[in-house]
Amino acid sequence: MPEQSSYITASQIWQAVLGQLELQVSRPVFDTWLAATKATSLEGSVLLVEVPNPFFVENIEKRMYQTVLRAVRGVAGADLEVRLYVSTLGDAPPQALQMPELIQTAPPLGLNHGYTFATFVVGPSNQLAFTAAQAVTEALGSTYNPLFIYAPPGLGKTHLMHAIAHASHARGAVVSYVTSEHFTNEFIQAIRAKTTQDFRTIYRSVDLLLVDDIQFLAGKEQTLEGFFHTFNDLHTFQKQIVLASEHPPQQLDFLHDKLRSRLESGLTINLQPPDPDTRLAILQSKAISMSVTADTEALRLIASIDVNNIRELEGPFTRAVALATLHNTHITTSIAYEAIDVVSKPFPMTEFPKASQETVMSTVVDYYGISLKDLTGRKRSQKLVAARQTTMQIMSSELGMGVTDIGKAIARDHSTVSLALKRLQHGITHDPTLQADINAIAGMLIEHST
Repeated sequence: MPEQSSYITASQIWQAVLGQLELQVSRPVFDTWLAATKATSLEGSVLLVEVPNPFFVENIEKRMYQTVLRAVRGVAGADLEVRLYVSTLGDAPPQALQMPELIQTAPPLGLNHGYTFATFVVGPSNQLAFTAAQAVTEALGSTYNPLFIYAPPGLGKTHLMHAIAHASHARGAVVSYVTSEHFTNEFIQAIRAKTTQDFRTIYRSVDLLLVDDIQFLAGKEQTLEGFFHTFNDLHTFQKQIVLASEHPPQQLDFLHDKLRSRLESGLTINLQPPDPDTRLAILQSKAISMSVTADTEALRLIASIDVNNIRELEGPFTRAVALATLHNTHITTSIAYEAIDVVSKPFPMTEFPKASQETVMSTVVDYYGISLKDLTGRKRSQKLVAARQTTMQIMSSELGMGVTDIGKAIARDHSTVSLALKRLQHGITHDPTLQADINAIAGMLIEHST
């Protein structure tokens, strides 16, 4: 085994690795999956890393194992392997990665195979819900029972519900996941077929019942009665119940008072819209799952759009993928700008350090392949005119410079700049080439200033 540079202990290696990883992955990902890990020993060429629970093993292995491995080998200066294991009360670490035997168990019908804990991107807006969902699977019926998750559409309620179902089923639990519509249809069919006793037996025999979108039970009195009795029986026998809705329990006026009281006695969690860092992590995860190559700053541009839910990010991201495919390239900042349509929805440059006047001018001349003398000179070739137009537009819209200061920068009087900017308002909208140039240069400026 090659010499391990100056790092002697497993702990020293891992601390240096964490320092590198903190710069390579998003803050939510680092805080959630890496901050609580620690290396306990170096046995031959294997670095043993302790993690809090099996979900950490699954998530790190699937999402970032190669990144971790490269960091470890770079720090140690040796071809080490990394073995993750879950901490126990015993002295010796258990064998690593025993979860796949459970994870590979066939999931219940009706579940999305992609909706697991491993694919759920965690951030400040959903950290509590994610942690509670995992805790529920580890102690069905005794931790957070019932668990009630509410949020507007598109924030991950169903993803968490399916993840709970997958993980619980993998542990051997009898699981039933239904939407309120499916529950209603089954109940009505049982009444018509006079098989309500069979219906009750089936639902009362589960270890975990998950009902999605219960707000749609409003106005269905007979179904509500059946749901109430099912809920009551399961709760009495300490079976786990997880419900999801677009509204909190206190706003579901159609529920029985006793049922609403039971819901409020459990854990109620509200999912909030994700912050920009979490949106970025979601897009990075989506790019990986689609085998799409994208610059981090390009995804950051898309993630900067202020959205109410995750689905609103899918449109510009899908458009960026299509544009990259069309141009036979990866997703760049220029393509991201085009995808989010900066003319109708300008990108908020304030989220990044502002470029200086000098940086704008040097970036423009690099982009067009001209000199600074050409930019401020009097020649009027098509390329030089376009370069001056983009310079004026960026200085005005992104740096907030006035026409007098812009004129001084490019050796023009303020009236010339004012007239040019007015013409540009029409030109940017109707000239795809000019729009693409401005988008590309703005993207380059962001890359230079971060």
